[in-house]
Amino acid sequence: MPAGRASAAAAPAPPATRDTSDRSSPYLKWRIGVVVVWLVLSTAAVAFAFTGGQSNDLGAVVNVVDTGFGIALDVQNKSDALWQNVTVTVAPGGYLYRQATLRAGDRLSVQVARLERIGAKGRHEHPKPDFKPSRITIRTSSGSYSMRPGARPR
Repeated sequence: MPAGRASAAAAPAPPATRDTSDRSSPYLKWRIGVVVVWLVLSTAAVAFAFTGGQSNDLGAVVNVVDTGFGIALDVQNKSDALWQNVTVTVAPGGYLYRQATLRAGDRLSVQVARLERIGAKGRHEHPKPDFKPSRITIRTSSGSYSMRPGARPR
C-alpha cells in the first residue's frame, strides 16, 4: 500500500458522517422546550387580544366611558343577529334605557343622564351627574348579559 493512501484513511471523517450526539444534549432539548412554551403563550395572548376576552352568549361588549360631559355607556352588538327590545339597566337604582332594535355590528352610546326610572310619586327620575354604575345588564329578546365595570370579562 502506498504511503499516501494510509494517511488518507487516518484523516478525520467529513462533517456529514460525524457523530451528532451533541445535538441531542439536554441543553438543546431545554431550549426547544422554552421556544415551544413561548409560542403557545404568544398564540394564546394573541387569541385573547382578538376576542377581547368576551365570552357572553349575547355577543355584547359594554364599556363605561367618561366623555368629559359625564359618564356614557357604550354597548356594541358583536353578534351576527339583530337585537330586539333592547333594555340597558344599571345598578344601583335600576335606571333604564330602552331601544327597539340594535343591528348586528352596531353600537349604542347612552349618556347616564338619559337613563331613567319611575320614582315613588310616578315621576321619571334621572341619576345624579356623578353617578357611577356598579352593574350593567343588557336584555334583549334573544338573551341577556350582565357585567361589572372594571371587572374582567367572563
